Amino acid sequence: MPSRDAYEDLLKYYEFMIGKIPNRQEFKDAIRQTLTEEEVRVILLLPFFGEVNYETFARKARKHGIPPERLDQIIQKLVPEGFIGTYTISDEKDRSGRAYPAPAPLTNPRSKGRVYMRGEIVSMTELQVRKPEHDPMRQAAAHWMNAMIESGGTTIPTRTPYYRVVPLEATLPEAPQREVIKVGEKIEDPRRILPFDVVSQIVRSERVIAVADCYCRRTKIIMGEGCNHPTETCLYFNELASFQVSAGRARPIDADEALQILKMAANAGLVHSVSNCEGRISSICNCCIHACGVMKSMAMGGRNAGNVSRYIVTYHDETCERCGVCVEVCPMSALSLNGSVSVNAERCIGCGVCVYQCPTQSLTLTWRKTFPKIYTDGNSLMRRITLEALAGLVKNKVLGK
Repeated sequence: MPSRDAYEDLLKYYEFMIGKIPNRQEFKDAIRQTLTEEEVRVILLLPFFGEVNYETFARKARKHGIPPERLDQIIQKLVPEGFIGTYTISDEKDRSGRAYPAPAPLTNPRSKGRVYMRGEIVSMTELQVRKPEHDPMRQAAAHWMNAMIESGGTTIPTRTPYYRVVPLEATLPEAPQREVIKVGEKIEDPRRILPFDVVSQIVRSERVIAVADCYCRRTKIIMGEGCNHPTETCLYFNELASFQVSAGRARPIDADEALQILKMAANAGLVHSVSNCEGRISSICNCCIHACGVMKSMAMGGRNAGNVSRYIVTYHDETCERCGVCVEVCPMSALSLNGSVSVNAERCIGCGVCVYQCPTQSLTLTWRKTFPKIYTDGNSLMRRITLEALAGLVKNKVLGK
């Protein structure tokens, strides 16, 4: 009986969450040129979901004839390439009793508290396009990422959005004041007074922060289609921050620098998007319509990659000078000027870019009548997306796809 094709198994793992890779043969050939079959089989020793400590990883490797010294060499090679993810858990714990991830560079694969997981395709591609040197793997990753950007992620088989838009903080309306509610009176939706959308509070609530180049704009630069927007704008938190630092593709920063980056992004007309959950988040992206697949997906009406914010823009005709700035800066083409400004509610994502740039304050953000669903934490979000991916996998097997 012929042995399984390890490279094919790795590609099927990548396609599980995002659908078929459009440049599949190029992608597979690039992996063959980058990794030996032994290295691919080491990746596949890691669990399909979740993480393991070094001792468990080494024990499984030893059963397959790979001694710890060789495993260490493979880890040192594959982490910067994004094929294996890692971070170190510190002894210090938050109020929930959970240990903090520590943004430690990968100097010792066996260091205390270090855990390992498979690098899924987005994380792997991020690291590939951030490499300074050009090689077949970076090129294949850039071609895949560019295809995902231009298609708006239409191949993604899941329905739940990974990200949600949060408005530029300066454009947020004031939260309703707490009031004494009499018995029998209707209680306002409590989500209206929670700081889900205040980026400064989101950032300051996270313990571990790192920044890296925007991998979407890095992809467009590799494709010769770069734009004028700043590139060092991807903010990572907690485990994902530690992984990016360990791989050498991000640098650790504090909350004050993160807030400076967010202000720079707002001034550049970029849109904030965060993990589609409350509590501890994994990232804040600062996106432009030119390079971002999530933004293009939303512009095409898709809501499985990113979702709108809890706000929508409102126009005030009496102060408007018809300058057209809002029409020009809106990334979704949701505004038009014909005597007065018109708002296409179906296209408005509530990012606040137009409100931020309006010189006469003729635009404001107001609450949507119906709020998009925000998951309680990152684990529940990813659990939902994974279940949808599993359902799609079963459906495809039944249909013989």
